[in-house]
Amino acid sequence: MAAMFREVAAYSGVDEKLPSGGQGIVIPSLTTNPGASTLVILEGGNGLAVQSSLPAQVHVYEFKTKQERADATRNALNQSDAIRRLEAGSSRIFSIKGDAPVGIDKVTVQAKNNANTAEATLKVIVLEKKTVKVAIRLVQVRDGKQLVSLGNAADPDKLLKEMNAIWNPQANIYFELGRTDAATIDGISPQAPFFEMQKLPDEFLKERDKDSALTFFLVHRVRDGGTPDDGSTRSEDRISLIANSRSDSTMAHEAGHFLGSLNEKGNYSSRYGHPEKSQDMLMHAQHTGNKIPYSAVPNFNYGYRRSS
Repeated sequence: MAAMFREVAAYSGVDEKLPSGGQGIVIPSLTTNPGASTLVILEGGNGLAVQSSLPAQVHVYEFKTKQERADATRNALNQSDAIRRLEAGSSRIFSIKGDAPVGIDKVTVQAKNNANTAEATLKVIVLEKKTVKVAIRLVQVRDGKQLVSLGNAADPDKLLKEMNAIWNPQANIYFELGRTDAATIDGISPQAPFFEMQKLPDEFLKERDKDSALTFFLVHRVRDGGTPDDGSTRSEDRISLIANSRSDSTMAHEAGHFLGSLNEKGNYSSRYGHPEKSQDMLMHAQHTGNKIPYSAVPNFNYGYRRSS
């Protein structure tokens, strides 16, 4: 078996298939995430020396005892299979930590043989924690003297956790809650069949949370150019409409449109679409995936390229 770095759990910060070959890993910076690390499995690497190309800043530690490895695989998608592979001796597990950002494609972790030849290479990117405040507001309209909700009520904390479950380990981006009170949109009939993103009433702009980077509005149905959608985002206006048909990755997907549209100073630059071809990817047009590929991570961490 050829040596290869593998993820311990799905969507945990390890990209097993880089377009350029090898694997990639996202490491939280210890300056903003004290004690944090990312775990990675090395398959087919018995007898190989695993080391960082910049050991003073990117640290590699191998879990060797049975208890250490059991603890490390607790969050694996298939814990019993991960433990079985480790106990069979075909795999090793490592914790990788980074002191501070080290630049793009400048540091690797390699598994080398006795001839000092790399049999597996793991590209490393170290990211500082980025916090993004988002508002999540249920839309209501007037029906005579009453207010009627045009979207299903939802727990903002649950929706936030769904977003963070995808973005925390894969890009070190943490969302926190802004306003969660209902937003009253005047001039809309309670019988309105849907909201068309390209003809959105100006009332939505007035109801944005001024203290949040992005405001999510929960509505019943969304269309964008006449096409029904689970969600749609107008990044230049810092608003996103989320339909009742949303999945547990819809808001994370829409947040990707917003983050990808920002420049190095955090200001709107240009729209970020659906560049990914695999349906396993978060930013695929079908909104079905959760994966953020290693190569795309800097696109969402505005300012990283400048600071590195």
